[in-house]
Amino acid sequence: MFFVYESGHWWQASIDSAKNKSHDHREHEANRIEASYWRAHDPALLQELAAGFTRILPGAANPVPTGQTREEYFNANYEMLAHSSDYVWFHARMVTDVDAETPPPAFASALLHSQTEKK
Repeated sequence: MFFVYESGHWWQASIDSAKNKSHDHREHEANRIEASYWRAHDPALLQELAAGFTRILPGAANPVPTGQTREEYFNANYEMLAHSSDYVWFHARMVTDVDAETPPPAFASALLHSQTEKK
């Protein structure tokens, strides 16, 4: 699973799509690429992954301070969060958000979306 997620970041770097995009946006897009890949190749694995993160969220404290959005806080504190247990909460939110997208993007669409969307 991890390889596909990191391959999403590789794709972003190889087409220069991460340039001028926020940490939150890059992470969200890598999760979208990963989810679309597993949806096409092993949907049961994706369901298990999303269900696991869904179970984690109610017991995990939301680290975002009152008055800030999830995206603002993540972008402002990315370097610190990447090395903390709070990152699990953010990753779980991103995976469950991507899994809930309707309609779910196909793999090729997720790759194209990361290439063309400006944010």
